[in-house]
Amino acid sequence: MKRKISRSNLFSTTDTVPLTKDTLLSKLKDTLPGLTDTLPLPDSTLTDSASRQTVDTFSLKISKDSLDSRVEYEARDSAIGFVQEKVIQLYGKAKTQYQTSSLQAPYMKLNQATGVVSARAGRDSTGAVTDYIDMNDGQSQYKSDSLDYNFQTQRGLIRGTISQQGEMFVHSHIAKKVNENTVYATGNFFTTCNLDHPHFGFRANKAKIVNKKLAVTGAVRPEFDSVPVPIYLPFGFYPLYQGRHSGVMAPSFETNDQEGVGLSGLGYYLGISDYWDVQFFGDIYSFGTWRANANPTYRKLYKYQGNMNIGIQSTKRNTRGDPDYYKSMTYSLNWSHSSDSRSRPGVNFGANVNFSSTGYNRNLSNVPMAPYNNVFGSSITYSKQWQDKPFNLSLSMNHSQNNASRLMTVNFPTANFAVTTIYPLQKRKAWVKRSGMSNWVLAIMVALETISTFMTPVLFKK
Repeated sequence: MKRKISRSNLFSTTDTVPLTKDTLLSKLKDTLPGLTDTLPLPDSTLTDSASRQTVDTFSLKISKDSLDSRVEYEARDSAIGFVQEKVIQLYGKAKTQYQTSSLQAPYMKLNQATGVVSARAGRDSTGAVTDYIDMNDGQSQYKSDSLDYNFQTQRGLIRGTISQQGEMFVHSHIAKKVNENTVYATGNFFTTCNLDHPHFGFRANKAKIVNKKLAVTGAVRPEFDSVPVPIYLPFGFYPLYQGRHSGVMAPSFETNDQEGVGLSGLGYYLGISDYWDVQFFGDIYSFGTWRANANPTYRKLYKYQGNMNIGIQSTKRNTRGDPDYYKSMTYSLNWSHSSDSRSRPGVNFGANVNFSSTGYNRNLSNVPMAPYNNVFGSSITYSKQWQDKPFNLSLSMNHSQNNASRLMTVNFPTANFAVTTIYPLQKRKAWVKRSGMSNWVLAIMVALETISTFMTPVLFKK
């Protein structure tokens, strides 16, 4: 069932509109002092009522507790209104929309007198939350157990909340929203894991969060699988900017039997300019394995674009003294480049390079299908077609390798120069063009024709 609430009082039945009267003459006196001294006297033939025209004005009183915009609400089960208390209660998948703010909850109560909306999550017989409250205030999204929120002031108290700030998820026991952009919270957990119970993150008691900008905390410590790590930092600083900008790349927590416990994807993004940027990232594990990667990308509109990845990894499997102990150093190089044909018509340059040590993919434990990819191929090509000329040139280099057989093949250089068929005697011998004969055949046929022209009279002179 759906209802709409206008700006006027929800439960008022009539509005009183007081009327006041004023004359034109008194109105002129108020607005233009001294004007009545220069006005001519009214004609004696006119009556007082005709010379003194009255103008009615009125003022409208608006209740102080009225909202600035319309509130739309609906409930799947029922909606109960209490007129004297100015309260509406919504049951069953309740939804409320006010300007840019929206709220969804199993149960909701709207108090018009205070402008506060209260919501509670759904719970089962054991007390576990089965249906969270979803709130969007136009700046951020929140998922919580309960809240009390004022739509007009955008202030409220949120309990058991999970908010998303870019790629960061912030879990807070109690969050106090003091204005449109600022939140103070206690019992915080910062993570990039999107689960309700994340596997890793940083625990901090108190924090100040500014939407889409940053979060500042007091003492902070890391935590893995609800196990605290006895390492404390005096404060925490978490950039929450959205869009492209330089900053630290948050890692993910991983564990396996061969390399131990580790962090994957820890690095830094550097935005050099609108045409260049670089990512530096890597992995580190408790048994000693580490990986380092540099991934620059470049682009220029209507010209070219490409990216490169240079990777080095030091692999240590199991521990020293173990019969399956393994150690190696491997590397890889990947490069992709393409040019836009609109920048230089007739000229094209492209590259697709995949080159690595034979054991590089075999040691990538965090990429499940990588050890089974044993065949690589690379190609770099350059081609040019001359405008208004029958010439074509192509140069290329090709590479192929098989990690299983440890066989590598490189073909360089490979060149091809071609000339399309031309017809120098096209007007004289149109039938030659249709036959598609080459230039050499055409020259021989012309020579034979010339010889026969001169030799025929000599042979048959008698």
